[in-house]
Amino acid sequence: MKFKVEYSIDKDMIPYMKVIWKMQYKSYGRDGLQERLLKYKPGQFQKDIKKAKTEEGAKRVMHDFLCENLEGNRVEFDSNVKRIQKTLDGNKGRIIGKLESLFGKKFPFEEITVYLTTAGICPYNYDKRWFMVYTNADEARILSVASHELNHFMFYYYYSHGLEQEGIDDHKLMVLKEALVVLDPNDVDKKPQAEDLKKFLKALSGRPMDEIIEFAIKSKAFQNIKPQ
Repeated sequence: MKFKVEYSIDKDMIPYMKVIWKMQYKSYGRDGLQERLLKYKPGQFQKDIKKAKTEEGAKRVMHDFLCENLEGNRVEFDSNVKRIQKTLDGNKGRIIGKLESLFGKKFPFEEITVYLTTAGICPYNYDKRWFMVYTNADEARILSVASHELNHFMFYYYYSHGLEQEGIDDHKLMVLKEALVVLDPNDVDKKPQAEDLKKFLKALSGRPMDEIIEFAIKSKAFQNIKPQ
């Protein structure tokens, strides 16, 4: 298995469009996420993106902003690509080994692409096998994000389809996916809707994953998950 680290303006635009312009991702109870991310951007950008009423207009604003940012910081971007590639390559065995031990199953993919983002949030695309890392992330954060997102990939590959066939609600499955990362000792992610289920799952640490998920979907914490 290998990581392939890149920076792409087109990819970097995704979290800007789906969070900073209009919140399109599940928030899992994280109130004010859109506003928190926007406030760290330059004042003129904040004004321009708030004025954008159409998707086309928002994309223009963001593309111009990211092109200007890249042009002024190309050396830094290139350096961060190399730094993050080196960090992931040097810790790949530990990341994958930990996931395989946790799930009791082989990591199923030969290559994962890692895109740098300047947005301040790190989305992923399971179907296309990529996730994002903040361009200025330190080593601890890089490894935490990689473990977190690849934990999701393992859940999708081995469990989500079967649970969907059992008729389990999609939103509850997504909260379960987020809660499962509590079994990783390095988890620092906070999603309020997943916290009760995390507490339940933490007590099951060390059991086989099949058993953990079976108990989880029968739990009161799972049944009490409210719609997004």
